[in-house]
Amino acid sequence: MGIPHLPPSHVPTLRLFSPDDEPTVPTLPEFFANYYRPIILEGERQVSAATLLQYTTLCDWWVRLTPNPPIDTIDKTLIAQFVAALKSATYRRGRFGKAIPLSPSTVHKLNRLLRSLLNNAHDEGVIAK
Repeated sequence: MGIPHLPPSHVPTLRLFSPDDEPTVPTLPEFFANYYRPIILEGERQVSAATLLQYTTLCDWWVRLTPNPPIDTIDKTLIAQFVAALKSATYRRGRFGKAIPLSPSTVHKLNRLLRSLLNNAHDEGVIAK
């Protein structure tokens, strides 16, 4: 069955930049879009389109189920709350389809992808463990 694809649940926003601004810490979806996807997944690893879709789906669920804080403020409590929310989350196939819960294997897969992203952010010095 795989991970259901959700349409993006967030609207891209324009951040104005001034050279005097303090550097901002990215959110998880920003880290994925600006670093992990282009450099790691499409650059170093050359992963399949299905894998890219799984990571994109993770980011969509993250935005939908969390306050989407800066990546350096994500802690074990927020991860546990996210996984708990995934376990009770549902999706629909089509506009009028019935609500279908995520399978345990999908929840596990999303949790594994989340940890992969966070481990890479740590390796790159974006966050401390």
